[in-house]
Amino acid sequence: KICKKTKRPMNAFHFFSADFRSNKKELLQGVRLGECTKILTQEWKKLSDREKAPYLEKSKEMRIVYAKEMEEYKKEVSKLTPVGIDTSLLEQVVKLKSNVGAQSFTSKFQYWYVLTFIPDL
Repeated sequence: KICKKTKRPMNAFHFFSADFRSNKKELLQGVRLGECTKILTQEWKKLSDREKAPYLEKSKEMRIVYAKEMEEYKKEVSKLTPVGIDTSLLEQVVKLKSNVGAQSFTSKFQYWYVLTFIPDL
């Protein structure tokens, strides 16, 4: 079984942006992405703390859900991690010496290999 890592939750501004875009489609029609972001940022800054509260609350709820899902994910991953296996060569980058390989072959490039240890699960 492969564990799928949970995506990070959206912050309050992202919730506001999604809501604003769905409600004000005509205002953002044909506007470039950079300009759209400027408009959204200006609108976010104009909001009072009371108007930001629903977005902040939703963001807080999503962070709590994310934390719970990450705990479960870490438990699942810890079950899959091998215990007692020598991992000293795990993802080590090794530079080959120039005389390794065909003796007559000369190249201006340097060769690098990544040694990866994949245990039988």
